[in-house]
Amino acid sequence: MEIIQKKRSRKGLNWEATFPDEPVGEKSRSFLQRMVFITASHILYTRGLLPVKCFKKRQIEKWKFYVIRAEAEGKDIVHGLKGVMEAIEFAYLRDFIIMVADRDREDEYEALEIHRITKGEKVAAIKYTGITQARKQFFHLIRRVTAYENMMDPLPQNICTIFKLTYYDERTPSNYEPQGFIADEGLFHFPREVEPLLTGRFDCEKHMITTSVHSIFMKSVTEMKSLMQADTNQFSNPVSRDTTICSSPTKILRSFSACSDEFSQIQTVDNEQQNDSIQSIELMTSSSFIDISGTLEITKICHTPSNTCDKDNSNDTS
Repeated sequence: MEIIQKKRSRKGLNWEATFPDEPVGEKSRSFLQRMVFITASHILYTRGLLPVKCFKKRQIEKWKFYVIRAEAEGKDIVHGLKGVMEAIEFAYLRDFIIMVADRDREDEYEALEIHRITKGEKVAAIKYTGITQARKQFFHLIRRVTAYENMMDPLPQNICTIFKLTYYDERTPSNYEPQGFIADEGLFHFPREVEPLLTGRFDCEKHMITTSVHSIFMKSVTEMKSLMQADTNQFSNPVSRDTTICSSPTKILRSFSACSDEFSQIQTVDNEQQNDSIQSIELMTSSSFIDISGTLEITKICHTPSNTCDKDNSNDTS
């Protein structure tokens, strides 16, 4: 029994346990969906935007990362992430933005921090050379997200987290909105000038993403890059805070993406503890939502007593 357990643990640390297919051909898009799901989850964890209990620890070789649970307080977040996956499946998505804002802000578009995942569409910009490069890019991205998020100043307590999407207008139907999202006329701006910092990129055979962070809590880009030269292996655990995410789903859509949710079924075992497999997210539901340039605020996360966000979402489309 002891030998079998050790073999299982080693298997759980393998790349293939998390990414069973190479990012080529028809698997290029589903591989990218899995990457976006993991990256967004790890950002939410490292910045303490959800309680630690909402995540499962994963590990590939020596690299640890955290994936959102499709249950309890993480359920609404996963619901929103399903909408992001659908937009990727239809090849509509340009940007997936995780916006952190003051809950009591007077300007609904004023951001304190932005995490941006941008999907490239030009084939010439894609630089996929094989699975070895893909592995290196993944480890580099996880390391940088962990390092940069921990180098920034802590977020204040009175914040909310908002998901926003932008689309490629030329191919996205004017009435399209993925599940959980509603139309919005604006994106975001900062109270002062903020320099963006590129945190990584990932190339599949037919798709690519770049990731960046903009934050008023960030040191200068030059200083952040200098800090990266130091050892960034040890970081303190994030402190979860009373984050409000509010949801206002509107208008049921015609049909949903029929892609399987491979990205949500990562199964691996940590050296320190055995993780349950990530709960399956059914992407073949008949619920989706309409209109373009979407905003999602997720409901009642952490210790928030109220059922709605401080800002009335009925004003989002104004």
